[in-house]
Amino acid sequence: MSFDNTDQKLREAYAAAGPYDLPAVASPDDLSLGDIARQAISSVRGLRHRIANASLAFREGHEKRARDFVGGIAKEDEGLRGKAEEVAASSPGDSCDRWWYRACQDAHQPHNSDEDPPAPPAKVSGFRGCLEAEILSIAPEPALVREDGTKAVDPFVQFSLEGRNSGALRAADREPGAEGKDVKQPSSVRFVLREVSGVDLRVNVFDHGSTSFKMGFEHQAFCGGLFVPLAMIIQRAREAGLVSSVGDRLFSKTFEVTLSMALLPLDLLRSRCKLEPASVTGALRPLRGHGNILLRARLTMYTAPLWTYFAEPVQMPPNLAQCPGKVGDPLSVLKAAAASATRAGNAVNLNHWLMAIGELRSENMPAVLLSVWWTYGTIWAPVHVWPLLLVLILPLFTWKVGAIASRASREEPLRMYRDEVAPEPPKEAPPTKPPVTVQKAVKEAVNVQLTVMQLVDNASLAVGHVERLANVLSLSDRLTSALCGLVALAVACGLSVVLRVLQLLVEAGFLRYAAWLGGCCLLLPDEWCEPLVKVRAAALREGAKAARRLLSLLSPLWLRVPDGPEAAHLALFDRYVLIAAS
Repeated sequence: MSFDNTDQKLREAYAAAGPYDLPAVASPDDLSLGDIARQAISSVRGLRHRIANASLAFREGHEKRARDFVGGIAKEDEGLRGKAEEVAASSPGDSCDRWWYRACQDAHQPHNSDEDPPAPPAKVSGFRGCLEAEILSIAPEPALVREDGTKAVDPFVQFSLEGRNSGALRAADREPGAEGKDVKQPSSVRFVLREVSGVDLRVNVFDHGSTSFKMGFEHQAFCGGLFVPLAMIIQRAREAGLVSSVGDRLFSKTFEVTLSMALLPLDLLRSRCKLEPASVTGALRPLRGHGNILLRARLTMYTAPLWTYFAEPVQMPPNLAQCPGKVGDPLSVLKAAAASATRAGNAVNLNHWLMAIGELRSENMPAVLLSVWWTYGTIWAPVHVWPLLLVLILPLFTWKVGAIASRASREEPLRMYRDEVAPEPPKEAPPTKPPVTVQKAVKEAVNVQLTVMQLVDNASLAVGHVERLANVLSLSDRLTSALCGLVALAVACGLSVVLRVLQLLVEAGFLRYAAWLGGCCLLLPDEWCEPLVKVRAAALREGAKAARRLLSLLSPLWLRVPDGPEAAHLALFDRYVLIAAS
């Protein structure tokens, strides 16, 4: 899909960024050489940021024109119009790039603590908690370096959460400069948050002493960064003994932990919302480490985490792993389809379950227990007890599957860099037939692209549910698995009661009366059967309402279970970023 007048569109986007005026310069007699240099650098930085914003606005405008073009084609076709609206709603846009440019601009000013939200126990309406983050120190060894390997001169840290960026923060143990200009620069920041599950605190480290940073080339002065999943703060606080019991984890509102973490290169962070394995990014190991930081995080929830599990979830940040592609980039649609197919293959992999069955059969006690369970269930147990028996035997399988998954993750962990292991020899590709070129109408081409995007979107949702189920059954988070187990037990008990009632009705001859009533409704005049029809319709409506209420009650807990990309993100953080927690 191509568009004309590219130069004209670029000029319009550049003009849309707003007027740019050089700063007012006093007379040469009133300025020193240093003042002139600083004003020149400030002018270059402002121009650089304006060009970057104009370039991003041009890219976003290109995608908008592509959506408008597709919308114009699909306007006359009901099926195409529905697909176009669904695809447009699921497209994440250029949020990562937009965040990066905004973060770079905010990093040039010291953080203003007066703009932080109030500290707990004060609450902010519309939010669910407060996060206080403090940079304690930047480790001297290994040395902190910029992207080109040059040692950082004057590093500072920037935090970002849910779209809000802090200004420049200095480490708490940093000695003030010789002139004492940075004595009052803070080392901590407070954020309010709407969600915990799937949300990360982003950390950027820049070198203020680099001329490239002062001139607006922030990527050249970047010294490393990382993601800190908020769920890991709660988990590590529990493992460090600060939250000692399950009850404390469910009802305690404050979680504090000190994390020692390794910084990651810019390629793994700039255009991404999560840490991703090497099979997705294709990243190579950096030539050198970027250094380590020590961070203290204090998470204060306004309500107990148990009730937050069942609260209506806030829309999660855009996840590129679940994006169906962009309308203006057909290649991205094909990549998204391939990624979705890979996720589906990994989600339905039953190797761990088959291995669990084999290992349980080879052990004496589990084998005897399974035999007794199977004998009772197939010979003596009533039908209405089967759901309860299934839930009761499930913990035995989940324990074994969790052990196998843990062993497999140690033997073959997720890797962030593809050159950590020796590359496999390339497989000989099968002979392919020359492609057949078929001329299609533009409407049919758009239909195919939208159909693929719609299928990718629906497949990602379905695969996400399968991945959540595998995550619960593998006991990755024992508390979440326990909560889901209690819900499954309650559902099994309810289903057993329903089956028992049906069994009693069948034994009492209810089927004969039901057949008699149905035949009467067919044979009698419609006006005679109208009361029964109304009762039946009302019962179906009430049943549907009850089912929707039950789903609305349980779906928040289910949606907070990590899916495949989120589970990989947490595993990579634990393996490559986190050094120690206390």
